[in-house]
Amino acid sequence: MKLVLYVDLITKDGHRKFNQLSINALRKEFKVLTASSSEATGSIPDLEIPDVFFDFSGRFNYRIKKLQEIDWIIEQARSFGKFDLVLFSSYETISFAIKSHKIVGSFENVAVFDHNNIDEIERSMIKELFFKSIDANITHLVFEEYFKTHLIENVKIKNNVVVVPHLVEDKKQFLDPIGDKITVFVPSNKCDDQYVKKLVFGSSPDVHFIIKTDKHFSGQNVKTVQFFENDEYENVFANCSFVILPLTVDYNYRISNTIFECFSYSKPCFTFRNKMSEFLSNLYPSVVHIIDKNTLLDEIVDECKKIDKDTFFMERKQFLQSHSESAFLNRIRELRI
Repeated sequence: MKLVLYVDLITKDGHRKFNQLSINALRKEFKVLTASSSEATGSIPDLEIPDVFFDFSGRFNYRIKKLQEIDWIIEQARSFGKFDLVLFSSYETISFAIKSHKIVGSFENVAVFDHNNIDEIERSMIKELFFKSIDANITHLVFEEYFKTHLIENVKIKNNVVVVPHLVEDKKQFLDPIGDKITVFVPSNKCDDQYVKKLVFGSSPDVHFIIKTDKHFSGQNVKTVQFFENDEYENVFANCSFVILPLTVDYNYRISNTIFECFSYSKPCFTFRNKMSEFLSNLYPSVVHIIDKNTLLDEIVDECKKIDKDTFFMERKQFLQSHSESAFLNRIRELRI
């Protein structure tokens, strides 16, 4: 059985679900060793990255820690022998670029998942220069075809780019009807608070809001939660009427996992326009709906009531198939493994 080293250089717990789903899928076909913090995967990794590499003060110290962390990974991994694939699930662009030639000199077959790295280079010329300097023998893994097109045609990188779907679970297979009592879930603290307050202010008492936030929202029909336990989060998602996601952060060449969870839990999603939401809405218009700051709650409710269930579930099925373990592993096999 071929051997894969799966490395998370960045996250403590932010990509835990992504890591868990990816590792579980990989283990159905490969022997997988993990290198991360224990929080990043929810279990003890084979190589537990020391906390010292995640404790930093300031941007410069952060990059020094990331450079040292990569050296530590390379040194520790030698004791396991030769890997058929080294897969970095997250990375910091500048430090990784600096060490990329050393990484390629240490491992024969290396690939990296691009999460927010592409959006970052849209805002920083310096990061773009470092991104483009990543050793050409390292394969970039992106989540949608238009990400790949952008890297090749606009950023003009010389690396191989492979589209690997972001895995999505099938959690709930029926669409809740919109009745007199409505529960609106706002599951991200990256949302436009003023817009959400406008929706709350204009709502009737029969509309109940559950909002993930550390801000204050007045109203007897509002429940705010700073942090959800996993079971609580899943229960709220599964039982809400629909999801409102007026994001203040642009997701252009990165994934909003919250939108993907709407497919997982069979929930209509109403979100602001960016490249990612527009792409999904064009393909799956019954699931992902574009709104703006002028959209009223009554308009969202009316749109929900118009959704054709058969079309909704056809789109959901297509999405889940294209983001399945089978589709994921088919693309991983393209990495000369």
